[in-house]
Amino acid sequence: MNPLKKIIPKSPFVKNVLTLMTGTTISQAIPIAISPILTRIYSPEDFGVLSMFIAITLIISSVVTGRYEFAIILPKDDKKAQSLLSLCIVISAFFSSIFFLIIFFFHDFIVEYFDNSEISFWLYFFPLVVFLIGVFNAFNYYLSREKRFTDIAQANILKSFSLVSGQLLFSLFKNGAFGLIIGRIFSALVTPLYILKKLQNQQTKIIFNRDDLKSVAKRYIDFPKFAMWAGLFNNLALYFNNLLIPIIYSTSVLGFFSLVFRVLGAPFALISTSVGQVFFKEISDVKNNHQNAQKVIWKLAIKLFPISVLGFGVIFFIAEDLFSFVFGQDWRVAGVYAKYLMPMFILKFVVSPLTNVHSVYEKQKLSLLLQLLMFFLSLISIAIVYFLHLSFVHFLILYSSFLSVFYVFRFIIILKISKK
Repeated sequence: MNPLKKIIPKSPFVKNVLTLMTGTTISQAIPIAISPILTRIYSPEDFGVLSMFIAITLIISSVVTGRYEFAIILPKDDKKAQSLLSLCIVISAFFSSIFFLIIFFFHDFIVEYFDNSEISFWLYFFPLVVFLIGVFNAFNYYLSREKRFTDIAQANILKSFSLVSGQLLFSLFKNGAFGLIIGRIFSALVTPLYILKKLQNQQTKIIFNRDDLKSVAKRYIDFPKFAMWAGLFNNLALYFNNLLIPIIYSTSVLGFFSLVFRVLGAPFALISTSVGQVFFKEISDVKNNHQNAQKVIWKLAIKLFPISVLGFGVIFFIAEDLFSFVFGQDWRVAGVYAKYLMPMFILKFVVSPLTNVHSVYEKQKLSLLLQLLMFFLSLISIAIVYFLHLSFVHFLILYSSFLSVFYVFRFIIILKISKK
C-alpha cells in the first residue's frame, strides 16, 4: 500500500487548491526572483510611477465588466454562463471606450493633478489595459466554472513570465519607468489571448445574442447595482492611497510602499487567492445542496490562521535586513514600512478568501456597504496625517490598525451570512 495515500488528501477541493497553488507559486516566484535585478535597474521613483499606473487601471477595471464575471459560476445552464461571458466582453469594450474619451478631453488636467510629466504619455494606454483586465477576469471565472484550474495556473505563469520579460528587455531601450510599464501592458495583452485560444480549443462558444445578453443582464442585475460598486470601493481602499501618497509625500515614498505590498502580497497571492478561487466554487456547491456552509468556513479559517501568523511573523523580525539584502541597501526603508503593515496582512490573508460568500449568497448590498466602510477607513487614515502634518510612519500605523479591525468585523459578518 502506498503510504502517500495516507498523507495526501483525496478531496477534489484540496487537489484543485494545490493545482492553483502550483501555478500561483511559479507565477509569484518569477517576479519576486527578478525583483532584486529590477530594484537595481529602476529607482524607487520609477516604481512609484508604475504604482500610479497600476492603481488607476485596477480602480477603473473594478467597474469595467459590471462585475458580471462573478455571476458566471452561478447558473446551472452552460448557455447562460456563456452569455454572461459574452456580456462581460461587451460591457468591457463599452466602458473602456468611455474611459478613453475622458482621458482624451481631460488629459492635461489629469497630468497637472498628479504633477508628474512621465504619466502623461501612458494615460492613453489605460483604456486598453482596463479592457484587457476585464476580458481576462471574465475568462478566468469561466475557467473556474469549468474546473479547469490547470489552465488557470498556466495562464498565471504566462502572465508573470511575460511581465518580467518585458520589464527586463525594455529597460535596455529607455530610462525611467518605461520598461516597467511596457512590461505590464505586454502581460495584460498576452494572457487573455492565451486563454481565448484555450477556450476555442474546447469549443466554448462566445455568442453575442442580444436577447440572451439582455436576459442574463436582467437576471443578475444585482452584480452591477451592488457588487460593482463594492469592487470599486475595495480597490479604492487598496489603491487610492497610491494616488495621494505622491502628492502628500513623494513618488519615491510610493515606490517603497508599493514594494512592501508586492513582497508581502506574494504569500497572500500564493495561498489565499488560490484557496479563495476554489472556495468560491466549493461554497456555491454547498449552498446549492443546502449543506452547512458555516462549518466549511470555520474549517478553512482555522487552517489559514496559523499559516498566516507563522509566515508573516517570521518576516516581521527580519524585514529590514531582508529588504536590504535582497533588493539593495537603498530599499531598507521598505522593510521598516513592512513591519507596521504586518497585522493587517495576517488578517487579510485569512479573511479575503472567504469574502466570496457575499457573491454566492447574493448579498451584494451588504458587500457594498462593507467595501464602502473599508474605503472610508483608508481615506480617513491618510486624511488624518495630511491635516495634522504627520509622518508617513504615522499613516502606516493608522492604516494598518483601521483595516485590521475591519477584517475582524468582516469575518463576523461572513459567519452570520453563512449561518442563514
